Amino acid sequence: ESPAPEFDLSVEGALAGGVQRGRDQILVQAPILSPAGRPVGFTRVAFSLAEDHAAISRIQRRALWGTVVFGVGLAVLLIGLSRLLIVRRLGELAFAARRLQRGEHVEVQVRGDDEVGSLAGAFRAMSCAIETRELEIKRRNRDLRRVLDNVDAGFLTVDREGVMASERSRILDAWFGPADGTSFFDWVERFAPVAAHTLRNGWRDIADDFMPVEVILDQLPTRVEVGDRTFAFTYAQILEGEALAGVVVSITDVTDRVRTAIGDKK
Repeated sequence: ESPAPEFDLSVEGALAGGVQRGRDQILVQAPILSPAGRPVGFTRVAFSLAEDHAAISRIQRRALWGTVVFGVGLAVLLIGLSRLLIVRRLGELAFAARRLQRGEHVEVQVRGDDEVGSLAGAFRAMSCAIETRELEIKRRNRDLRRVLDNVDAGFLTVDREGVMASERSRILDAWFGPADGTSFFDWVERFAPVAAHTLRNGWRDIADDFMPVEVILDQLPTRVEVGDRTFAFTYAQILEGEALAGVVVSITDVTDRVRTAIGDKK
């Protein structure tokens, strides 16, 4: 079956006249009339639309490529702005956070009032608060160290696992030597092996909740002989709520007191 013609090319259509539009052409038809008004012929003029269609196609292609170039340029611009305004500033905050983690002094510049600027402001406030807290802790530790180093007794703290805190009286190093490790039992074992064995077993009972802590502490060594000197050990609980967090060990040189008591007995 042949396709329908694009235009009506019949004689009747030509005599009727008019304009017909197709995909690639415009057909103008008009009848030729005699002086009496009777049709004696017709005229038909066709206008090609190929050049117009080609021009429209060129314009569409140009518009498409212009849109693509504009989109790519806009994307590159937005990526550059995001790196400049967001990514780089976030990188600076990450670098400052790593420095703060290492305990270094950090100065954060707050630029802009956007979300990244608000984050930088919050980070700066946090950094200042941490620095203030660290200075306060150092001041308190210095005061505590001043107290610990100016009393006759030696004090140290031991947690539930038997690990000694780094802060302890300086006089302990003079009596028993520095604590190279962090184990309380290893340190005591260097100058009092028997007492260290008893202490280790006692701390194991504390970890196992074998019996009340008060009972276990009462069974720990209270007097230790080191060479020709005698030391008294006392123990006090450190509680967090109702749970045992550690033990304060107080060590006192009672050599003169013991010698005086022996002399009085004689």
